Amino acid sequence: FNTSQALAALFDLARDINRADEAGMDVQKARETLKALGGVLGLTFQAPEEAPLDVEPLRQLLSSVKEDIKKSNLEGIAAGDAPDDADAIIEFLISVRQELRKAGQFQLADEIRNKLGELGIALEDKPAGTVWKRKR
Repeated sequence: FNTSQALAALFDLARDINRADEAGMDVQKARETLKALGGVLGLTFQAPEEAPLDVEPLRQLLSSVKEDIKKSNLEGIAAGDAPDDADAIIEFLISVRQELRKAGQFQLADEIRNKLGELGIALEDKPAGTVWKRKR
């Protein structure tokens, strides 16, 4: 049994599935096949458990962003109360970043991206909107 060759074939299949998914194709059956084939080798394809995001640095970032917006006399951007949980704060910061970009405040918008990056959050701008994920 050539395990290294079997793993290489699974990696090739995974690459093709990812490319098809990015092209907007339905890849559900291919994913199921990949899981079944990987199961033969004892692979589970489960993401490792991630520790919850620390909300305090995100609150501090949001507070800092609000101060910068206030100094720049940008009315209405980042108005309202800050959300409570980490995911909601990140989504709020993404919406603030969008508003700043619309207002031509690219330096402040880039600062949000950079500071989230320092906290381990990667932003990805897509045609359908901005999505975030944890950096590895």
